[in-house]
Amino acid sequence: YDAAQVAGAISADGHVGNYNDCMVNVLVEDKIKPICTAPANVTVSCESFDPSLGAYETATAADNCSTPTLTVAVSYNQFDSVCNKGTITRRWTAVDAGGNTASCSQRIVVTQNQHYFVKFPDDKLLTECDGTGNFGAPEFYGAMDCELMAVSYTDEFFTVIPDACYKIERTWTVLNWCQYNPNGGCINIPNPEPNANTNHAQNRLGVTVSAPGTTVPGWEPTVRALTPGAAATNFSSFWNKEANCYKYKQIIKVIDGQDPVVLTAPPSQYCDETTNDGTLWSAAYWQDPAINSQDLSEGAANLEVTATDACSGGNIRFKYLLFMDLDADGVKETVVNSNVLQYNNVQFNNANTPNYLGGEARAFDFRPVPANQKWGFGIQMDPVNGGTRTARVVWVNQLGQTTTPQLPYGSYEIRWIIEDGCGNETTASYDASMQDCKKPTVVCVNGLSANLMNVNGGMVSLWASDFLLYTEDNYTPSNQLTIAIRRSGTGTGFPTNANGTPQTEVQFTCADLGTQLVELWSMDAAGNADYCETYVLVQDNAGI
Repeated sequence: YDAAQVAGAISADGHVGNYNDCMVNVLVEDKIKPICTAPANVTVSCESFDPSLGAYETATAADNCSTPTLTVAVSYNQFDSVCNKGTITRRWTAVDAGGNTASCSQRIVVTQNQHYFVKFPDDKLLTECDGTGNFGAPEFYGAMDCELMAVSYTDEFFTVIPDACYKIERTWTVLNWCQYNPNGGCINIPNPEPNANTNHAQNRLGVTVSAPGTTVPGWEPTVRALTPGAAATNFSSFWNKEANCYKYKQIIKVIDGQDPVVLTAPPSQYCDETTNDGTLWSAAYWQDPAINSQDLSEGAANLEVTATDACSGGNIRFKYLLFMDLDADGVKETVVNSNVLQYNNVQFNNANTPNYLGGEARAFDFRPVPANQKWGFGIQMDPVNGGTRTARVVWVNQLGQTTTPQLPYGSYEIRWIIEDGCGNETTASYDASMQDCKKPTVVCVNGLSANLMNVNGGMVSLWASDFLLYTEDNYTPSNQLTIAIRRSGTGTGFPTNANGTPQTEVQFTCADLGTQLVELWSMDAAGNADYCETYVLVQDNAGI
């Protein structure tokens, strides 16, 4: 309306100052995302890499309305954290006050440049060893945090050589796990022998494999002739920055005068608790005087020894002589020689014959099996275990099967002869015995009753046999077991009289009316004893 129209309206209406209004809500929205700006991608060498990532710039964020918050997530999916190589991805997320988000990312690429030198150990000519088996090892230069170096070796022994007792060819393998390819080959580094005298000091020097032109003191590449009269070879020619692995053969020659050393010895006593095997050591010519039997009871004997040598380590040889007392007269008359393998045979009474080759051939294996499955005395040597080796007496048959020997009860001497690669010998002798350790079984009658007799004012005597149901043993025949009896709680051990004979009688008087407990004992020929407990009801039916 113009002014005249307004004035006319007011006049017509007759009122002045009337008005009206209204109100609306206005929603202010931020539709614009924040801006996330990532730092530039980084490529860095392993040597310069900062694992904390603190050395690298972080992202920035801006927004039209507010100051956005900025969070970061780091992905190591394409990164080898052991070798510090690969790609790390950092992703930032910016969030403004309106909830709008934006993201940006950075890649940190860590490269690994393998660059190490290796110095291989000198060859050795030894007259004494310290027993560690340590004859030097490869050394490295430049192998920092970016290389994960591994060193291993394998040994090959040679016992027939012209200028030493024996020789060890120790093949070293060195590699960087961060670059190693199991399907790739190794660079073989030759061991130079520039002097015609094989044991000359010039031939024992190790070699250094380093880059051409290396001037680091002590790490210059070796320059040496590979054979007498040949032109010198610069060992930098074998160095390769991308080498998968290196191999080198170190020569260790031993002229040794030290004897081997025994570390563990066999037990001095073997206890048998098994039932006698009637198919072993059972013949008319075998005799056990303790039980008057032609079937010798036997038990398993693990006769073994562990030894080492300061130079040879576990590369040692064993043989043995087993002295046995097979007729239980206290004299070890029979000798088994591990150098003479005879199946199902011992040479009885050969201890005093030259080289133990005489004596009477006696069989001991009467199992119903073919002849090629009969046992004979042999020797078994375990593989070398670190710097030690173990050998044992075994039974072996012609099929190559082995088992633990079953030796008759009695006394023995095992004499081990241990030889190293230079022929040095140690002889170690050990006494041992095989004994019956099983207690006999004794079963009592389940209670008796006895009436006092009119003797000495009322008395009754009972005998051990009165209470015996049965007794048996793994070694001693039942009819040779000794039984004895006592009142319960009146003693310990096998009951004997004052003169040492078994106590076989117990007496009861008027003072013992009622139930009385007794111990019934049984003892075998080896002195093992056990008992059962039962009772007797003492009665006075006649009113004595």
